[in-house]
Amino acid sequence: PSIASIEIRQTIYDPLRRSAVYQAQARVSEVEGTVARSCQETIEKVLAAYARCWVDQAVSGTAQRRVDAAEAIRRRVEALATEGRQTELDLERAKLQSARARQKLLNADSDRDLDLLELKRLIGWPGSAPIVLAADPDLAVPDLPNSENLSAARAADPQLHSLSREVELLGHSARLESKRYAPVIEASAQYQRLGKYNDYDKYFLTFTPDSVAVGVSIAIPVFTGGRFDDGRARARARLEHAEAQRAARESDLELAVRRAEADVSRATAEKSLSRRSRGIEEQALSALQMLVREGRGELSDLDESQLV
Repeated sequence: PSIASIEIRQTIYDPLRRSAVYQAQARVSEVEGTVARSCQETIEKVLAAYARCWVDQAVSGTAQRRVDAAEAIRRRVEALATEGRQTELDLERAKLQSARARQKLLNADSDRDLDLLELKRLIGWPGSAPIVLAADPDLAVPDLPNSENLSAARAADPQLHSLSREVELLGHSARLESKRYAPVIEASAQYQRLGKYNDYDKYFLTFTPDSVAVGVSIAIPVFTGGRFDDGRARARARLEHAEAQRAARESDLELAVRRAEADVSRATAEKSLSRRSRGIEEQALSALQMLVREGRGELSDLDESQLV
């Protein structure tokens, strides 16, 4: 004879629902790892574009100096040809050399402009607005020992972090799924407002209009029809898949670090040789300039040396 009733249920322990929560958190971790990896790839593209732009500036400057030297040679040969001291063939060679130098300058400027445009798009910079490169990117690279490169790469890799978190969560889920006969415990509370219509109070020795009941239910699964076995197999398969992905990511990361270390070693060696070569050429150029000032050298030899 209740007029109204309110019932509240609270699950205290349910392994299947808790397992579903862990699986949902694992999917969230996977999505977060994908987003973080995309952000990292974008940052890597920005750094690579910045480095290319910095190199393009140096290449463009070198190409401009070669154009200036080739033009100086062309003008000198042209003046000598006017005086009859150079042949038309020598003049054509000088013009061809100048044209090739200008073409290399155009190629260098084109590469620089394209790389600058890519850098502007990656950082959201207006395409028509000028951009100034602050400093040499080589100065911002930390100098780590080879023994620390792999650990630093693992610590900075968001995908590896998300996979480790996913393996942890799916491991909790698989352990819960393995508990086949774990009970489901629920607490419930019920309130009813009873009415006295139709003389219900005459049929009870004690009749109160407010009825409150509190209890705990324990359900133990006995006949599951293979449902638990299927859930346990699926949870174990998800865990093994995540573990395989983490192992593959660790292997790929180690291989990438080793290749990067080899590339850095080769680049460092080439850089050292280039600096030595540059020093030698600068000394040779200074000596040739001194000879020209003393009248013991030819200007044509000086301009030829600047073309190298």
